[in-house]
Amino acid sequence: MFALLCTVVQGWSADKVTDLSQLNDDEVYTIRSERAFLLYSDNLTEKLATSTGSSVGSVTYSLTDPKLQFKIVKNGSNYYLFSVGANKYVGNGGTYETTPSTVFTITNSGNSDYP
Repeated sequence: MFALLCTVVQGWSADKVTDLSQLNDDEVYTIRSERAFLLYSDNLTEKLATSTGSSVGSVTYSLTDPKLQFKIVKNGSNYYLFSVGANKYVGNGGTYETTPSTVFTITNSGNSDYP
């Protein structure tokens, strides 16, 4: 299990997801905070990468870039994070895995600046 202090933003509409009931297996999402975003990087292919600000290397934050897109797949009561760019699930510590085995938990931080 791993934790991310980020806002999940739905792929095309850029609406913030504020409740688990809003998640859909058919949607893609970007995951970002005010200071950074998560992405698949061609330079770091074995592990999830983060930006520092609105860009990292030649990648700039974009809702349509597959390197920044994720699916949140529900199986029973568990959620799994799938990187569209890596075409793999995100495992413990941000490493990639072919088969989902690391449960992705989503909790409200209680901080109104970063819900």
